[in-house]
Amino acid sequence: MKTGEVAVFVLLLLPVLAGCAPPATPVPTAPVRRATPTISAPATATVSPSPSPRPSPTPSPPVTVQAEVRALRGNLSNQIARLEQNAPRANSNRFVVPSDAEMAAFSAIVRGVERGEVARAAHLAERNGYELVRYTDRGDGQAESWLLRERKPFRRGWGMYLFRIGSRSQVVVEAPHPLFDAGTPAVAMAAYRALQARALLVAGAQRHANRDGSADAAHHRRTIFQAVHRASMGTGEDVVVLQIHGFSAAHHAAYPQVVLGSDHGRAATPVNELAAALTGRGIRVGVCGRGLWEDLCGTKNVQAASVQNGVFIHLELDESIRHDPRGLLAVLAQVIVP
Repeated sequence: MKTGEVAVFVLLLLPVLAGCAPPATPVPTAPVRRATPTISAPATATVSPSPSPRPSPTPSPPVTVQAEVRALRGNLSNQIARLEQNAPRANSNRFVVPSDAEMAAFSAIVRGVERGEVARAAHLAERNGYELVRYTDRGDGQAESWLLRERKPFRRGWGMYLFRIGSRSQVVVEAPHPLFDAGTPAVAMAAYRALQARALLVAGAQRHANRDGSADAAHHRRTIFQAVHRASMGTGEDVVVLQIHGFSAAHHAAYPQVVLGSDHGRAATPVNELAAALTGRGIRVGVCGRGLWEDLCGTKNVQAASVQNGVFIHLELDESIRHDPRGLLAVLAQVIVP
């Protein structure tokens, strides 16, 4: 057979041989992976994710860290006692002066509570050594408040704060001098209950706890008490702040039982009404002005200075009124609450 004929014969024979051959075993190959696209963080992000050597097959949704908001039932007087038992004493230097960031954080907590962002407020409180509790007060007809208090161990002396749930009141009650003005936190608590007030602010240290005066919540601007006070003012147009103080009758001879101070602006009318109503109940009362009782008038009070459009009333009470405040509370309910 000639060379050309052999080539043609081989070409014709190849398809036949291919059909008779056993099927070829496929060679295993590695699966093809799609490259995971790289997603850049937005310009406003503050933290970029760390690169991972292996792409995650299923991206996880972002996790929001939230603190647990627990419920607590009890008598608010026990919370007052808890605060006073653990408050930094005079000359202890245990009051911690807060930073700007810490004051801003507590302002944000108050705003969060007011906006109903309770979980976020609770998380922020936890990061600053506090806890936010939904508190039911058995001594106030089972009324509920958000209670902001320091967690154990007590290290700061920053105070305790309550915000009545569902309140439409514009009244804020304050006690800036626990221990030094003995009994004033209990009177403030009683006023918070009697007036169904919107908020109760109680400072957390004796005013002379630090030798430099920084623990005096009524006269020092860098306190958590002041930060919460400012945040509690809202628009400030209708707010009424009642700040409770105490004095010793033995050291203030011939002073009345109650001394009322104010800015003499929008507060002039309610102060005069309070004075008249207290006098009608047989309580001796004086109104600051004309050089009378100047040492008890709160003329350098930092909370008073920050109430721009509302009403701030400074109440100085002697021991007899602090021991039995029922007459005072009745008058406050008559004059302050419409």
